[in-house]
Amino acid sequence: MELFDRAPGEFCFARWKNVVVQAWAAQANAVSIARLRQTLSRVAGSGVRSSISVIADGLPPPTPEARAGFIDLMNSGANEIACLAIVVQGTGFASSALRSAVTGMRVATMRTYEMAILSSVEELGPWLPPRHLMKTGVELDPARLCEVVRDVTQKAVSTAPMLSLPPRAG
Repeated sequence: MELFDRAPGEFCFARWKNVVVQAWAAQANAVSIARLRQTLSRVAGSGVRSSISVIADGLPPPTPEARAGFIDLMNSGANEIACLAIVVQGTGFASSALRSAVTGMRVATMRTYEMAILSSVEELGPWLPPRHLMKTGVELDPARLCEVVRDVTQKAVSTAPMLSLPPRAG
């Protein structure tokens, strides 16, 4: 797994094989979308890939600027996306609101890729690998895929800094 960007307690963006994983532990906003755009520019032109977003339980929908940014990213990179999976964790009102927001963004895109809104990381195992293989020719082990996504999600939730430096001598 290649880690691209991380803001402790907010988000983590990574890549495994030709799958970009975005884990959100805080509400998406204009700043986090700008950083996502930078991350995606690093993989642009590298071939068709799938993308997974995991949204933590209880988060509010993205800010209006972030919604517009997501729609732009989904439209501008459509020819390089094989599949897009959005995992909205949780079952309460906030999760329902997020699912509605994702559905609204989905309707606003000119997508040519398969997209699913899932409730858990475990649902990725049966859904993504066969579709990803058919569209990219790259095989994904379902168990390893879920393990990688859980790891990226944990890195987003964690508030520990990415790198720890030893204390400076007095």
